[in-house]
Amino acid sequence: TLVGHSAGGELAAWAATRATLPPGAPGAPGPGGAVVPRAFVSLSGVLDMRRSTHVNNHVRLLLGGTPSQVPLRYALVDPVERVDPAIPALIIHGTKDPIVPLSESVEFARAIALAGGRAHLVELDGAGHAATVRVNAPWWRRTRALLVAVAKYGYDAAIAAATHPTPGASQSVPTGRATASGPAGRVTTPTPTVDAQAPR
Repeated sequence: TLVGHSAGGELAAWAATRATLPPGAPGAPGPGGAVVPRAFVSLSGVLDMRRSTHVNNHVRLLLGGTPSQVPLRYALVDPVERVDPAIPALIIHGTKDPIVPLSESVEFARAIALAGGRAHLVELDGAGHAATVRVNAPWWRRTRALLVAVAKYGYDAAIAAATHPTPGASQSVPTGRATASGPAGRVTTPTPTVDAQAPR
């Protein structure tokens, strides 16, 4: 399982979907193929790089221009354009992120669903950009539980824990809402969730 925060979330998504790159493109798998992760996790990740260019200049500086100036670069690295429905995604994002808008994660989850893949978006109410990795933040306990569940039990078990928490699970931290993107482009109605606990 690949995990990354912010620009690292973009890198996790890109590395997980390298099989979608055209042959010969930078980072495309060679003749031996690529290591295929069983899932990836984005924490406040830059998942729609075109959208990010309207918020700040981080992506423009990294890629050396705007999408209209260097379209091929965006096409090769922008996660929302490099969706691989074979790789499930767990996306955790704060609703008050001023650096990477939540809308990037929403659009990315929708793109995976439309491609027939599986994505689960967990929105952390009131969380900012670094809240998903700051261990003293009130959202860390929930984020950590989801990460541990994915690593130890796999994607499906982690999502089950997030959407159907164990009775009596702690509700002492902000809960956010979870949006599950199902197969064949179906997106379920957002439902409230509680602090996820790893399956026993």
